[in-house]
Amino acid sequence: MAVRLGGGDRLAAAGRHGHRRDPVRADRGTLGAAFPGPARPGDRPAPALRGRADRRAGGRPRGTSQAIIQRFLPEIDSGFAREQYRTFRDRFLDRPLALGPAIREYPHGADGPGDVDSGPLILGISLSTTVVALGAAQANGDASLAGALAGFGEFAGLPVGTLDTKRYAFGLVPIGDAFLAWSKSAIPAIADGPEPALSGWWRLPLLTVLLVIGLGPWIPAIRRSVRARRRAHRVPHDDVRA
Repeated sequence: MAVRLGGGDRLAAAGRHGHRRDPVRADRGTLGAAFPGPARPGDRPAPALRGRADRRAGGRPRGTSQAIIQRFLPEIDSGFAREQYRTFRDRFLDRPLALGPAIREYPHGADGPGDVDSGPLILGISLSTTVVALGAAQANGDASLAGALAGFGEFAGLPVGTLDTKRYAFGLVPIGDAFLAWSKSAIPAIADGPEPALSGWWRLPLLTVLLVIGLGPWIPAIRRSVRARRRAHRVPHDDVRA
């Protein structure tokens, strides 16, 4: 997955910096990183990186690039990373069909096509971005979201296990397995992570669907058993009346 950063994903942080940024204006840059305030003595602005992906997206932030940025930003500036990561969660975290957490390729309220970086989009969700965002969550100390993304991935990722290996997507996308291993091995760079973005009840709709799927094949047999019991209870009453 080749990641290109551009107009919508400028990272004006090549090292430690003291700029004040406005996350409210994030829809026009790297979640606010492209809009530094007055420079302090000694500050040297980093050049913006541009690429085709963001020009095609009309300069909007992309989940693909943002997930990569949030993965490494805590190692550059932990204070700035906290601000950016919260904005990233607010704008890109989604729950398609209310089943589980995943990451959008475009912010809420915006849509666009998938490409070679994001892969095909399902309800606006990029699977590759979601995998990278798992590592970003761990790096930012968001253990709750990292665990939720990993847990939902065990359902939606179609894992196939053997005695000593596990592959996802039926083993057809080895690069995806490599990115998942990279994300799960991320070391938290921020000790005090953000408040949880999901409640502990996020699993309830998913467990309900799984329960219905599991009971589905047994429903006809259960109905036959109930009918048989009803008939068995009616027979003695009919004999008494006779």
